[in-house]
Amino acid sequence: MSTVAHIIVGAPIGCALLTGLVTGCAHGPGLSESAEQLHADTHALLGDAAERLGPVGARPRVLADLTRRCAAGRARWEFRGRVPLRAGPDSRIVLDQATDVSLTMVSARGYRLERPPQGDGSRRRSFTMSREAPPITVVIRLRGGRRAFLELAATTPCLSAR
Repeated sequence: MSTVAHIIVGAPIGCALLTGLVTGCAHGPGLSESAEQLHADTHALLGDAAERLGPVGARPRVLADLTRRCAAGRARWEFRGRVPLRAGPDSRIVLDQATDVSLTMVSARGYRLERPPQGDGSRRRSFTMSREAPPITVVIRLRGGRRAFLELAATTPCLSAR
């Protein structure tokens, strides 16, 4: 059989395989896979933040960890946690350090910056990062002042429960 014949005969088979692979992947991850990744990331990030940014003995506090129903039998996972920030001589310096460290920690877990750090200088700052597979969005909110803290909010999009 000539090379041309192999290509002509092989093309329908290759197209069928490629179509099957693309169709199988088009559904993407389900809620359980994304929730598992979300939990691993958020717990690791809050633990690291407490150790690197918090006062001695700081412990993360979980504020919310739940699923919410969406249309068409889908659901999304939501998580919120908080860590106190170590006091410093200037609130702006505390927020600058917390921003740098948290950007690095979240990036190291495979997230990319969606919305760069914004805020009012010494009182508050926030930024958004996300990952595609599995899909998760993380928003970091930083508050300065006497009771400075880092709050992490993470969500999955509405996904099938499979």
